[in-house]
Amino acid sequence: MLCSTIALVVFQCAAIAQVPTGTGGRTWADAGDYEYLHAVTPQEPSALIQDAANAFCLYWKQATGRTVTASALNEGRINAWLGAGIITKEMVKPGELNGLSPEGCLIRTYIPPAHFAEKGAQRQLLFAGTTDQATLYGVYSFFAEAFAARWLAPGVTRVMPATYTMKSVELRSDPSFAFREAGVFSQWSGAKAEEFRRGLRLPARFTPPPPGMDALAALLHPAAGDQANAAEYGSEAGADRIAEALAALIRADKSADPETKAKRERAAWPAGTNTWSLNALDWLTPVPAAACAERDAKEGSPAASVLFTANRIAGRLAELFPDAVPRLHVLLPSALRHPPKTLRPVENVVVQLSAGDMDFSRSMDDPANAAFADDLRGWAKLGGTIWVLDQAANRRDPHLPFPNLHAVQANVLFCAQNGVSGIYALGGATGANAPADLAEMRAYLWAQLLWNPDITFDYVLREFCDLYYDAAGTAVLECISMEEDAVKASGRPLRGDDDGAWLDAATAQRIGEKLEAALALPNLPPEVKPRVEAVLASVKRAPTAH
Repeated sequence: MLCSTIALVVFQCAAIAQVPTGTGGRTWADAGDYEYLHAVTPQEPSALIQDAANAFCLYWKQATGRTVTASALNEGRINAWLGAGIITKEMVKPGELNGLSPEGCLIRTYIPPAHFAEKGAQRQLLFAGTTDQATLYGVYSFFAEAFAARWLAPGVTRVMPATYTMKSVELRSDPSFAFREAGVFSQWSGAKAEEFRRGLRLPARFTPPPPGMDALAALLHPAAGDQANAAEYGSEAGADRIAEALAALIRADKSADPETKAKRERAAWPAGTNTWSLNALDWLTPVPAAACAERDAKEGSPAASVLFTANRIAGRLAELFPDAVPRLHVLLPSALRHPPKTLRPVENVVVQLSAGDMDFSRSMDDPANAAFADDLRGWAKLGGTIWVLDQAANRRDPHLPFPNLHAVQANVLFCAQNGVSGIYALGGATGANAPADLAEMRAYLWAQLLWNPDITFDYVLREFCDLYYDAAGTAVLECISMEEDAVKASGRPLRGDDDGAWLDAATAQRIGEKLEAALALPNLPPEVKPRVEAVLASVKRAPTAH
């Protein structure tokens, strides 16, 4: 792993972690204490808690130069407690964790009262995660906050050296979105990719794009011919048939045939969450029932019969699996996205809205994207679990420039303000030979925003460029601005499958010259040159740049 340090002032930047709910400003520890920390785990720690302990020891060594230990034993040192279950009520009062999500963590430096200190009680560091996953995220949040740790790319981590004293910390770290993913992460795999994702507080395992993204569009143009595999949408009988097919997949075990296993793996989306995608059942051809036209007209939406079907399937699944009620995911393409007037999603239905018809160079609340914004507001009024399918990079060719970065924060905030609890940002291909334009930057920024939409975006962007592109960071920033100006000047909307024709030859030449000059800088580190060359290659890929 490539690790180096950057000279920043401790606690100067809280751009990655959530803002502390209060710091007393007191000194909690000094350099003489740094070697006396010990990470305490439960007696039989889960894999996630063990990962949290390993991460704490690793980054503490990088920040302070001191090796610390981890075990289930309380050795009477300055302990870092991992997990709410082993923390005493004196350190975290009952109710203090209320309001935190399953990924939320209370992080606190604890100085015992005088009467405890007189008996030898040491200062403590607490990671009171509501779940083991939350505790792991809490460790990464702590190092991002206390030592300006930055996970910039797989294998590229920066940790600031500790100063002589360490201030007290009081931090509640909690994501704004329960489901968070960006397709640009698909190109990385292995241990370094897992560390990168965890540093950005994403699950170690990448979630592929939702299955069957266009499957339900067939309802608008039903095919004629053999209807043996047709599944009616909008009727109780049709919904029950689909529910039976999905229930069979949920029940399937290791002894199932390969075809069933493949169908089950595809339908379990996102994997490991007991959520199952209706769109994945593509061997059942969607056809509208006779009642669809009347229901859709009454509700003023082509989504009405789809939601009717999803609600009934979800109800049947709740009856069949009462001990672990599955959630049903349904992705609505742009043509089916308009919300019904009165029909609401039931509790265990997840409705995901595609933003595929947007101009991605502009924010969701821009007049150019009024159709999507109005639809999302309508679903927000209906309530339920709403997710959005956004865009992180070009779907036609991930290598092409895709100047949408300064619209992303506004979009994420707009989603948060309208009750969205999950966002998947499409874009990117699989494998190291298919990198997206500015892939590391896009991954970094999307992850930060999906955790905390209120970050100071331009500061975080500048910091990333300075750390990842070193002396060429300013040039990369200027090239991003020139691309954004060019797409606006072209008058062309930036679609998800954009062809890059908005980039005029003169701008492409100026960008190329600026990047070539950056590559010629005498103080540019050798490991940084390929990163800048990748930016230049994306610009040269645009048709007008040839």
